[in-house]
Amino acid sequence: MRWFAFGRAVGVGWDGDDTLWMTISNERVMDASVSARACGVEPGQSVHTAAALVPGITVQPATEGPSRAMRRLWRMVNDVTPRLETMGEDGFCAAGSGRTSETALHALRAAARRWLEERPGVRGLLVGVAETPGLARALVEWRKCGELPASWEQSLGRHGRWLVSPRLKPSSAARNRCTGAHEAAESWWDPLPVEALWVLPAEVREMLLRMGVLTFGELEKVGETFWRRMLPGLSWTQLRHQVCVGRLRVNYPPPVYCRTWAAAAGEVCPPEQLTEWLEPLIQGVGRELLAAGCGTRRLGLCWRGEGGRERMEMVLKQPTADLQVLRAQTLRLAAHIRQPVERVSLFVRDFTSLPAEQLRLLAEDGRVISADPAAHALAEVLAQVERRFPGRLQKGLRPGFRELRLARVMEARLAVGSGNERHERMAMP
Repeated sequence: MRWFAFGRAVGVGWDGDDTLWMTISNERVMDASVSARACGVEPGQSVHTAAALVPGITVQPATEGPSRAMRRLWRMVNDVTPRLETMGEDGFCAAGSGRTSETALHALRAAARRWLEERPGVRGLLVGVAETPGLARALVEWRKCGELPASWEQSLGRHGRWLVSPRLKPSSAARNRCTGAHEAAESWWDPLPVEALWVLPAEVREMLLRMGVLTFGELEKVGETFWRRMLPGLSWTQLRHQVCVGRLRVNYPPPVYCRTWAAAAGEVCPPEQLTEWLEPLIQGVGRELLAAGCGTRRLGLCWRGEGGRERMEMVLKQPTADLQVLRAQTLRLAAHIRQPVERVSLFVRDFTSLPAEQLRLLAEDGRVISADPAAHALAEVLAQVERRFPGRLQKGLRPGFRELRLARVMEARLAVGSGNERHERMAMP
């Protein structure tokens, strides 16, 4: 048997000891404990509304990255099966197959129950088990929107639910052969509500509801014209594949790409000469990122000098594998090194898969290439300037649609004005 499990946890935004708490950011609730949610506190509410619902609730600022509770859940799932993908800061997707798949599934359920019992009244967990990653997530999203059939749902305690696809339930195959309900089990996802389709934007889901399309099975009636108009980059075939099939990308334990340079025994490198030794490290890390097809969100330096071992790390605005960006940010960190060093390491972590279109634009050396010879020559010049004067080159932003439209309008007005002037000159006696 082969199964996929998708889990989504709540109440994991803070690791404190209080039962009633919420985390906030920009005066909005980001997460809250299960007990606070039972009193009406929900993510997205204003802080004042939540405080009025639960007087005396503990308020904590939202922090970046997963909490200790969520990392513990990931470790427990990884102990059951090595095929684990962490999703965001509160989710996971795991898989199992082979002769021991049923035993692993029972062990995963027991681990989820133990994790919930560690902090009763604080944590909650929904786990969907199905034949594909997409359908496993569909079960969880379906349960968040409403009730599932009673035979699909099992308890994990007071605040946990274990959701199983009808095709993976014990003896379901024999029951289907006897009752002739095999066709119904094959399409059990057709009643999936449109509100549970996480692939679609909120405005598209609202439009479908206004059109009278309430379930996933009714989406086939929507014409291709609607999909091309509302979602140019997503066809009905692609949507069905994402919901009914999905994909599992194993990313746990999180890898760390690291390259190290060390001076000869008894020697040190002054800070002003460190740039030339960092270049091979940047090249090596960039090649590893491109080979993995992902971009990094965190970049850091670790060095050892006369003052001992020091470390500095920075968060990038968006995931990247571009050598120019990696080089510029690495040199920014290296500017904080004020003393001779005998060892320095460059590391990147917190990876995100890059789109195929972006990967196709990245050359083997990590720079963006173009079919236009002029653009490629410009990229070469910019790379040389960046190497010679690191950190001094500032690149501008590309014009958007509004700027381009304004430029065309001004060009048209100038053309019309020059045409009128030429006409007046020709009309003069």
